[in-house]
Amino acid sequence: MNNIEFHPYLKEGKIDGATPLILGSFPVYACTKPENPEKLKIRNREGTVRFFYGSCRNRFYGLYHQYIDARVTVPVNKAIALKSLRKHNITMSDIIVLKFIP
Repeated sequence: MNNIEFHPYLKEGKIDGATPLILGSFPVYACTKPENPEKLKIRNREGTVRFFYGSCRNRFYGLYHQYIDARVTVPVNKAIALKSLRKHNITMSDIIVLKFIP
């Protein structure tokens, strides 16, 4: 069985020419690839969205709503968040270091 999880949206968060950079950590299990029924069940139960800071337990988008763009709400709508990030010239990424030991 393959137990390797993949970050599903690193490329989406990259905004060319953006000056502010928001860094996070690897997404929660329910948001990584490959997809499976257990992950879908978790997302449906918890309202998690497959995007940066997509957990409804995370306070990031509440703060983003308050201080940057009131159109971005919780749970986050990925398309609205991406539009806002582009408008405000903000890029997002995660700090990931992977080492495979044979």
